[in-house]
Amino acid sequence: MKREEFQEQAKQKIDDIFRKIDELEVKKEAASESVKEKIGEQIEALKQKKNELLEKFDNLKEASAESWEDLKEAFTESTEVFWHKITGIKKHFRD
Repeated sequence: MKREEFQEQAKQKIDDIFRKIDELEVKKEAASESVKEKIGEQIEALKQKKNELLEKFDNLKEASAESWEDLKEAFTESTEVFWHKITGIKKHFRD
């Protein structure tokens, strides 16, 4: 995959992750108090890590040819962690 294509897909992943975090925040507000307690801190942690993900994306855009693969891998791992955590939070809404 070309560098530009990966960057476009990376930006889409970021947008999808941030949209999903916002959706979880809305669902949390409508959830029971016990669910709010269980997932509130998890959602806040994700929201705080958003800047780290954006920073990795910025580093990826500015990467030299030598550092591109390492930064690409770090970004991919970060997005996978986000999706894993989002999936864990979503389980609290399944009945």
